[in-house]
Amino acid sequence: GADHKVLALLVHGDRLYVGGYFTAIGGQARNHLAALDTTTGVATEWDPDVEVGYVRALAARGDTVLVGGSFTYVGESPRRHLAAVSATTGLATAWDPHVTGPDDSYYGDPYVSDLAMRGNTVYVAGHFTGIGGEVRQGLAQVDLATGLTCAWNPTVAEVHALALRDSTLLIAGGF
Repeated sequence: GADHKVLALLVHGDRLYVGGYFTAIGGQARNHLAALDTTTGVATEWDPDVEVGYVRALAARGDTVLVGGSFTYVGESPRRHLAAVSATTGLATAWDPHVTGPDDSYYGDPYVSDLAMRGNTVYVAGHFTGIGGEVRQGLAQVDLATGLTCAWNPTVAEVHALALRDSTLLIAGGF
């Protein structure tokens, strides 16, 4: 029962995390990100309140949910397009890679389109030109513990989807 498009789903533990353009889902007001009970479909009390935009990518490890898309705030915390949120409290953690990029008429604002994780590494795909204070175009590798950008820099524009298979990262997009 979302009132607008759903763009991302993630089952983690006993919850279904849902991201998109919606402002209400599962019978509750929720801005762009919600956790639903997997049995009833009702929204849990978890409410990160993602503002100004949408959520398009989700990943999780332990008590942390990674959120990507085109947004500027998670609750009261400024976060540009990528954030880590506590699965318990719904509050943004200190992890903040800060995605940047040009605002242009064709692509619009910078955004994160997909996330993949292996160990302590987060692969970030989307339309951006910088992350963690480093120049990166469309694809980046970020440390899960520190939020710092790793040295790996393939420079691929407009990456939409990621998949990890063994030691290979598969990418898809408009390049």
